[in-house]
Amino acid sequence: MQPPVGVYQVWVNNFDGRRGGPFEISVSGEASTTFTGTLPAAAVESQVFTFGI
Repeated sequence: MQPPVGVYQVWVNNFDGRRGGPFEISVSGEASTTFTGTLPAAAVESQVFTFGI
């Protein structure tokens, strides 16, 4: 089953709030892409990454 056509957003959430570090978000399928970054320890969420199908 294919997801509906549209714009999607993904991000990383630092649930423990104590340690940061590098991350990678991989999207597979029709909108195959990868987002990378580093989440600082003080940050609760990463930047928002947007992709479309």
